[in-house]
Amino acid sequence: MSGAEPLPDDEEFAVVQLQDFGAVVGSDRPALSGRRSDTAQQTLCSDSIGAMGTETDWVYRVFEPHGSEGWRPYGRDSERWRGTITADDSSEGPRYAVALVVADLMTEWTVRGLSRARHVRVLLWREEEGDEADADIIVEVRPDIHDG
Repeated sequence: MSGAEPLPDDEEFAVVQLQDFGAVVGSDRPALSGRRSDTAQQTLCSDSIGAMGTETDWVYRVFEPHGSEGWRPYGRDSERWRGTITADDSSEGPRYAVALVVADLMTEWTVRGLSRARHVRVLLWREEEGDEADADIIVEVRPDIHDG
């Protein structure tokens, strides 16, 4: 993605800075696919991939800042941004799952006509949801507040 830092292999937390959101979502990026089974509703990401070897269920949840209270589930319908993605059980599996969720968020923001990304955190766990401290990966997406 243009303007985004890649997720480091040796860190569990990354901040993704989207500098030109319009250019990112309007670009010809390769289609992402994966098998996602949501706990609440059918959403935009519902393709499937052929697995080589074993698969793992990666449980995700998206949060937004909530002032001094910390973080709360993202959106009016918080169950919309909570679900499971099944991906190959490899070192790329969790990164792939997070990429699917972020791509889905970016699509949602584009459809809603937002000119920049929202500030959110995507937490990803292997097999079942836990506390933030138990997350396998935390990716924070921040809008670039200095553009324009």
